[in-house]
Amino acid sequence: ITVLRNLQYLCAERTGPRDVYPSNNFFEYPNVGVHGENTPWVLHQFAEMMPLPSLLIERATKNLQRQVEAWMQEFFPGLGLEVIPVAKTNLITLGLRMSDAENFHRPQNVGYGITHVLPIVTAGLSGNSKSILLIENPESHLHPRGQSLMGEFLARVAASGVFTVVETHSDHVLN
Repeated sequence: ITVLRNLQYLCAERTGPRDVYPSNNFFEYPNVGVHGENTPWVLHQFAEMMPLPSLLIERATKNLQRQVEAWMQEFFPGLGLEVIPVAKTNLITLGLRMSDAENFHRPQNVGYGITHVLPIVTAGLSGNSKSILLIENPESHLHPRGQSLMGEFLARVAASGVFTVVETHSDHVLN
């Protein structure tokens, strides 16, 4: 069971933009879910967790939520993240903005690629040396530059000690 606890599998069909996401308070460890549906919950519940040192972006606070935001800004410059639990429910909202000058928007009002990349970045940064990360089609909804950056990100995750398996059709990810 320890192996399964450390496994994060993201299938090719990831959860797209939603008004609310589930808040799974029964997990004691970060897991974004097979479709990435638990990503906002992981960002909230494990916000203060420190990613592996080799994955840190120096300009950002060294906790999971801010490091995920910093890595997402590599893909989508100016991106800001906000996760807020909905009172008295098992739901959580995700707010996104494309610059500090904007208010946070619902995920439906920004690019679709953001909700496809966010679970991958969150899963990669929440991993450790005992983790196994399986990802199908990480290039989904990304332009070639973004696909290349995804390959670089996943290579860094693997080099940090997270056992990483990727199924891709993109030569940009591979290169």
